[in-house]
Amino acid sequence: MCGGLSTTSSCKTLGTSGGTISVDIELIKMTLTFKNILLLTIILLKYNAYSVYVKTFLPSLIEKSKIIVHGKIVSVDRETFKIVTIKKIKSISKADTLTIQKFKDWTSASRYSKYEIGQEAIYFIELKKGKLKIIGDGNEGELFVKSDSAYFDNDGETVYCGIKFPTKRVNFLLKHNMYTIINLGIVIQGIQQYLENLKLIDNQIKKDYRDTISHRHDYIDKLPKNIFLAIIIDQRRNGY
Repeated sequence: MCGGLSTTSSCKTLGTSGGTISVDIELIKMTLTFKNILLLTIILLKYNAYSVYVKTFLPSLIEKSKIIVHGKIVSVDRETFKIVTIKKIKSISKADTLTIQKFKDWTSASRYSKYEIGQEAIYFIELKKGKLKIIGDGNEGELFVKSDSAYFDNDGETVYCGIKFPTKRVNFLLKHNMYTIINLGIVIQGIQQYLENLKLIDNQIKKDYRDTISHRHDYIDKLPKNIFLAIIIDQRRNGY
């Protein structure tokens, strides 16, 4: 018997995310039918943790990050990669070289390409269990950079704050994704301006909701003109 007065060598313990289940293997071999197997499968699935992909948008990336830098990969190991900082945007670290955990591809998301020395990106980084990690279940916290342009992963030709942003596929990134290509300096400036004006933006969005005014962006006129800032604000207004 498993968990009773006696224990035999056929008694096994199965680990699950919710605890442990003791099973007598010999007893299962003798008594399980197809219906029993199906029922056991349902029980085990109940104990397993399910992973559901939830996209992380720009406002959350910026606000949750402990570190935001424009950096270049200088080495790649099995579990980590190392970047050298080109420009700090937001940081709790004084170090110019950071070792970051690799994003692990899974059923719902994958990195835009394999890790290679020389790749550049704007990295949105969190500190998790003492290790630096890119934010986002879909690696959204890595904004690819090439030739002084940042590639913003978009879902199609989109309008933000009344501005139309064309998108296109890029052969050196995930071919099924659509990207808006924006000058790197504008992207960095937009992130900085969002951080500097977060209180103003947040208060105005709350005011818009109270006044039941939809898609009003008059307060953007008070901010520096920046197309990436417009994208961030629009996502913030939509609850992202």
